[in-house]
Amino acid sequence: MEQVTVFFTTISYEGHDYRAHGAIDEHRHLDTWTISDLESPSLVGRIYRAKVVDLVPSMHCAFVLLDKQTKAYLPFSSCDHPLRSDEELLVQVETDAIKTKFAVVTQFYELKSEHGCLTYGRGVHGVSKKLSKKEREDWKAFLEEYDDSTGHLLLRTNVAGCSKEDIRQEVDGLMADAADLAHRGAHATCFSLLYEPPSDIIPSMRRYMALYGDSLSDGNFRVVTDDRDIYEELTEACANGVVDLPAEMLSLYMDTSYPLFKLYSLSSQLEELLQKTVWLDSGANILIESMETLTAIDVNSAKKQGKKKRSDEVFALNLEAGKEIARQLRLRNISGMILIDFVNMEAESDQEALLSAMKSYVKQDERKVNVLDITKLGLMELTREKVSKSLKQTVKKS
Repeated sequence: MEQVTVFFTTISYEGHDYRAHGAIDEHRHLDTWTISDLESPSLVGRIYRAKVVDLVPSMHCAFVLLDKQTKAYLPFSSCDHPLRSDEELLVQVETDAIKTKFAVVTQFYELKSEHGCLTYGRGVHGVSKKLSKKEREDWKAFLEEYDDSTGHLLLRTNVAGCSKEDIRQEVDGLMADAADLAHRGAHATCFSLLYEPPSDIIPSMRRYMALYGDSLSDGNFRVVTDDRDIYEELTEACANGVVDLPAEMLSLYMDTSYPLFKLYSLSSQLEELLQKTVWLDSGANILIESMETLTAIDVNSAKKQGKKKRSDEVFALNLEAGKEIARQLRLRNISGMILIDFVNMEAESDQEALLSAMKSYVKQDERKVNVLDITKLGLMELTREKVSKSLKQTVKKS
């Protein structure tokens, strides 16, 4: 991708407002984004002093109240001790409620920082496996300074190149925050909200800079927002070195007569993402059907009267479809089990090459995607990590 524009804006669609940030290419096509409903903010990351209201041993879970109305699902595997009815305990929201399903919570809450996170509960300190063997050993030795009896630390890949003193200050801050949270939690009243995640603007900005590092290095990277508060937050972060972005790459869009979301055709692209059919440049199309337990995707070749496609044409079509499917999974935030029915290929070597290509296409995804195999029926199996609601579940349709 040559030119990349990262945006932070609000989209109006069918009478509802949505907060959105993401990246578009030089043709103003969405490459990745996050969209959330301003009327129903996510609870993910919040920590409550909750109350156990139901114990269900047959389901290996309990149900807790976060406040007087909001019930959540707590698996026994996410508890650090046997629970009692009416017991009060600290829990963190892992996933939001979706349709008839309750929000999912855990006792093993996390506090995050720029280079790592601290998870409550017994465990072993860890370091990202993406670092070199020498770097991992070096940082593991560093973590031995910290007790892991009540919480364990994980250092991320971006710790590479950082000074021990800077990381020590960051980790000490996490430990202090955890101690403060435990103290407040022990003395708080039931249903107290004890922690809310900080603004995701700076972490999101860092993710986009890492994701599009080549464009950033080449000077083909810019950031635009029409929200003055976000602009000032990013400007301050750049000035203080919190975000390593040249100030000239950041701009505030001020044309109120023509909103930013219209300039980038975000509403029309959102409308397309809510449709089942996706058209490809070749004339072929992809049909996406999301159901309760899985998502089925069917690749349909362009019809040419009286002509049968050669094997190389079929392979090229499937590569085109695979790349677009990976993009659609990101933009629609589709998760769980995914089955893809590509156009049939007879050569086993073509199937293996397509499987390999698909694995490379999904590497750009921030969520964990496993490309499993191609079944005997010719269906490619994938799974994608579920963290938040899908686009279809987020956006309200009239």
